[in-house]
Amino acid sequence: MRWKIDNSARATTVLDARGHLQIARDKATLQEEILDALEVEHQPKTVLVRSLQTSMRLVDVALAELERQGSIESFRMMSERKRMDVFWCISGSAAKPRAATQGFRAAETLAAFQAIAIQRASKQ
Repeated sequence: MRWKIDNSARATTVLDARGHLQIARDKATLQEEILDALEVEHQPKTVLVRSLQTSMRLVDVALAELERQGSIESFRMMSERKRMDVFWCISGSAAKPRAATQGFRAAETLAAFQAIAIQRASKQ
């Protein structure tokens, strides 16, 4: 998803050291576009960087400023690739944790490990 800049006078195209085109914006424009992107859905920082075609450092600064102002918040959630990632969203719209669908039997697992440990200790 790419975001269209409504005011082209507030943005310039920059060629970075790796030969990639990036869009440089002033701070206010970048913050507005981040808020617009987060109104659609909560997203991780890397998705914001790719969709806004800008650098990670600029997005870090803008996210920190917006979080300091209380406009956005971050939370950890399992991503599509099955790892815990930090997602960003508009304040108050963080995803609610879902109840686990499978029970975890900690007591039985611990008892099984202890039984195996006792068997191994008695053999030595």
